Amino acid sequence: MIAQGKRARASAALGWMPQRFQSPEGATCEDRVTFVRYILVAALISLAVQAEEKAKDATQMIFEKKDAPALVLLSATRKIADFSEVPAFAGKVLPRISEKVAALGLKAAGPEVFIYKFLDGGGMEFLMGVPVSEAKGDGGEFQFVTTKPVKCFTCVHKGSMPTIGKSWDALTDAAKQQKLESTNEMREVYLKWVEFDSAENETELQRVLK
Repeated sequence: MIAQGKRARASAALGWMPQRFQSPEGATCEDRVTFVRYILVAALISLAVQAEEKAKDATQMIFEKKDAPALVLLSATRKIADFSEVPAFAGKVLPRISEKVAALGLKAAGPEVFIYKFLDGGGMEFLMGVPVSEAKGDGGEFQFVTTKPVKCFTCVHKGSMPTIGKSWDALTDAAKQQKLESTNEMREVYLKWVEFDSAENETELQRVLK
């Protein structure tokens, strides 16, 4: 309700303009000063609305500590400079991992997992895999790895991949507020996947704790 009122005031401020200001010869110096003041007020109101909505989104998320069990993954690993490299690599390779799991006669034992480990000097080690019940057979170009059980701080991002950064920011802020110490490792567990831009995706975000 408060945010809606602020939006209304921002819209009114941005839409305000004296009739005579619409033609350069009719505008006075006072008109110009007043108009600039309205623009500044509208900008401040807009920033306040954004901050309020961000805080509201964060309070709607559930943050919790949990124990993540060890997993056996058929996986692929790659060193990447940043997150922008993930979509193309995952889109190309992850379907092949799933095909290999089926070809080996194995069954997926859970949703796909992405693991990021930040490296000293920049960049990160990126591992993505499909959980399986056992490491059996020749994975070929892919490797069987067993992750360690870890304690982590988590939340679920509901939405598209382009918006997932906001949820990561909220999780990081909540961890700082609770004075939790994280390692260099973070994970994404794809609980429900529709497509890259779908608002119906559900991804569990995990910050691994010390």
